[in-house]
Amino acid sequence: MMPDLAVKWNLSNFWPTKGFIGVFISLVATFVLIPLFNEGFYAHLLLQFCFTALILSILYTLSQQKKVLAAGAFLIVFSLIFDGLGLMRSSSTFVIIAYCGYCLYLGMAIFFLSIRVIAASLISTNLMFAAFTIYWLAGILWSRLYFLINIAIPHSFHGISEIKPENMFENGYGVQFDLLYFSLTTLTCLGVGDIVPIHRFAKSMMILEAVFGQLFVATFIAKVVSVWHRRS
Repeated sequence: MMPDLAVKWNLSNFWPTKGFIGVFISLVATFVLIPLFNEGFYAHLLLQFCFTALILSILYTLSQQKKVLAAGAFLIVFSLIFDGLGLMRSSSTFVIIAYCGYCLYLGMAIFFLSIRVIAASLISTNLMFAAFTIYWLAGILWSRLYFLINIAIPHSFHGISEIKPENMFENGYGVQFDLLYFSLTTLTCLGVGDIVPIHRFAKSMMILEAVFGQLFVATFIAKVVSVWHRRS
């Protein structure tokens, strides 16, 4: 008799409100659409809105509690307002405040999602794509941190344009995309080398991301094997 592998294939998991397959597909589609937009203020805000909407849907999927949803919505509105003010007024202070908000709600989404994956007692498509989503969100979180470093400490990265108050409107979108690309290549330990951290703090953050990427893959595989063995 074949053992029960506890693998659930349910079409309801393909919808973002009931699972993470839809969320993951939307996240990947966002990355495909990003390069199609020209640099500019509205492209920058559109990119931020897409990411924030996805993360808000993740928080809603994880916990349909009003408090969690309200906290996520507040951080999103707070970040978008200060991001817009920072770009329109060419204020690095406002942009730094906005990206601190982005990092907070990204951390919140990763935290709740990690609890869901760790507490899972069986292997399912939902569990697999929830873990994939954590991996993508970690790359986005580190790209926000790199953006903060690049503003607070100029010339922290070789291959990244310096963000100054007078050119924040023009190249904010391009720098954000380049740092997102750098973050994901670091997370996967691809190491293309066209963007290199120069400042020690930037190097430390890069090391932490690379270690997280390796440990996450190893931990998730161990989790899957453990659950699979226990259910078999």
